[in-house]
Amino acid sequence: TSPRVSISLLLRVGASDETPDTAGWRRLLLNAMLKAAPRGFESTRGLEAEALTRAAEELGGQIGGSVGDDLIEITVSGDSARGTELLRLALALWKNPRLSDEDLSSTRERQLDQLDADGFDLASRVGESLRQQLFLAPNGDLAAY
Repeated sequence: TSPRVSISLLLRVGASDETPDTAGWRRLLLNAMLKAAPRGFESTRGLEAEALTRAAEELGGQIGGSVGDDLIEITVSGDSARGTELLRLALALWKNPRLSDEDLSSTRERQLDQLDADGFDLASRVGESLRQQLFLAPNGDLAAY
């Protein structure tokens, strides 16, 4: 009966599942998944980078995601009359992501560019300095999160 619907799909995987060697894999995975339409999902505009966003918009909604300390979340919201189709889109993304080498490489490059840009941002530099002081493993090495 509500005019809008909001759906969240949660994967319980957190920072404790990362090691110093694998730190950031959850964000890389989510960003690569959100880059293109999932395998087997036919968008009216093909599989270009914006296809997933456009597919959600065609259903009167939007799709996105976030990485928290203890989870990865896929969110979709939109017109409740199209709720079933929005849920199908989110489930298709979750169950059949299109993770080509090109998707992962371009996502990795985009994230590295963002990290480089953040290096010139005073707030980011202060945050990094604080993180280095607070999040140390018992042996003194920087912790993954």
